[in-house]
Amino acid sequence: MLDPVWNKPIEESDRALDPLGMNRVTDRLLNDLLSGITTLTRRARYYSFYTWLIGKLSKDPSINTVSDFKRNFYDAERIFMLACLAHEEKSGDHENHKSIFGSDKGRRIWKETGRNIDLNFRYFGNKLGGYGQAYQGSLTNIGLVETTDDALYERPTDIGKLVSREFDKLINKTDFLNFSKKKSIKKGTLLKIGNNICLCRLKDKDSSDREILKSIFFGLSPNFEKNPTIKLRKESLFLILFVIDNLSKYKINITDQYFLDSCYFNEVNDKNEIVDISIPDSINETKIYWKIFRSNDYFSFSLESDESLIQFCKVSGISVSYKELLNMPLIDVINFLSEINGIKNFNQNPVQSSKLFDENSKMNSIFNEHKVTNAIELGLHSDKFNHYEVLGSWSALMLAVYMRFYWMRKDKKWVWLIRHTYGDISSARIIEEIEIHIRNKSFSFENFLDWLIKEYVIKRANEVFLGKYSSESRPKSFFHQEGKFYKQDREYFAGYRNTRFNSVITILEDLGLVDSFGTYYKIKDNAKKLMGVL
Repeated sequence: MLDPVWNKPIEESDRALDPLGMNRVTDRLLNDLLSGITTLTRRARYYSFYTWLIGKLSKDPSINTVSDFKRNFYDAERIFMLACLAHEEKSGDHENHKSIFGSDKGRRIWKETGRNIDLNFRYFGNKLGGYGQAYQGSLTNIGLVETTDDALYERPTDIGKLVSREFDKLINKTDFLNFSKKKSIKKGTLLKIGNNICLCRLKDKDSSDREILKSIFFGLSPNFEKNPTIKLRKESLFLILFVIDNLSKYKINITDQYFLDSCYFNEVNDKNEIVDISIPDSINETKIYWKIFRSNDYFSFSLESDESLIQFCKVSGISVSYKELLNMPLIDVINFLSEINGIKNFNQNPVQSSKLFDENSKMNSIFNEHKVTNAIELGLHSDKFNHYEVLGSWSALMLAVYMRFYWMRKDKKWVWLIRHTYGDISSARIIEEIEIHIRNKSFSFENFLDWLIKEYVIKRANEVFLGKYSSESRPKSFFHQEGKFYKQDREYFAGYRNTRFNSVITILEDLGLVDSFGTYYKIKDNAKKLMGVL
């Protein structure tokens, strides 16, 4: 049970990158839940600017090759970047001028030059600027551009042409494309351009592209209702707005973890105060998809963590020593955990017991995922290390997920997670495999921990390593085996999955739906009007 024996971690400046391959399932789920929005697509107006620029360049007779397209695109985005920085300089509002591609280089150029800026400088590594780096796939996924068989590069779709037309009303006042082909430009000219088309100006009521972008993100056209991915994105955005509205009453700052807690528990624990979250029944199904996403987030965090079995006993409420616990059949451990929350004989009717656990195990219950996660986080930040105790209270988190979602195994929403798991590991896979093991009454808790470590950590880490390995480079692995010992090669710290939440919040701000009050967010009147369509 003490295998693997870890030696003292080595000091390395770089870290292992997703050594258990946990992010692959996460990305597949998020591509459904927030289609067209990624961690890097944080500003809404880029969607209209890039679509407009692609449309303009596609009609330019001097552009005959992909290289021509890339060069002209790069030059044009340089002007756009500088125009946004000019507007930032004039307004002094740095908060609303974040996430401008190339801005680090652009700000240095701005400070080092006088009235005229020489345009012969590189501002970004990708030859298609921020579009090639972050927005290219998103514009396709959200339906603004497409690549036809007879085209060398993208073209705006019919919806994209509508966006371009609205953005053109703003930019055609600036003679933008002509300036992008010049060798230098005046700062005053950049300010005039920025006053019209800066990223932050999308918030203004007179921004002609704002309403159509809002319509696209929220899938407001009746035709969009038939597309399940658009429906999931639309209702995910509404979910976030409703959670913001709930928390703003208490001036609580929404975070991605609070959003996930709202979907998982219908509650938020803010500084030990439990706040109930009210979500309309009309988007309850999408809330359950996010709840399932959270189950995989818990599973991933648990698997990447290590904690003491003694701590497991503390947070679970089981009043036995860890040595006694090791010898217990796994099903008895599950029964103990369910009885703590008032649900007896889990093994006799697991479907009904699982439903009861899901309905009744809230944040203030004796045993729940939130409490176990907090205990794990405390352990992860502890300076004490005893490898005899590193047997895994993180398994408590996995068992909680098992008990909560067992009843959903055949539900279409749970099948959604199974479909997106493929050959990877997820909360869907472990629930099925735990179910197989508990049928064997001789399968002890010690066997369970041993199985988790070997099957879900060691074997999985080796699979990911071999999948990344090539003769040209050695990937950043987590550890490797030397005899009965496992030597750590790279640091790796457990963390929650990135939900793309920060990008969503900024986009909602850009669309004029949300206001920041420093310590919390509040939805605006037009957001309330929009939410009224549900």
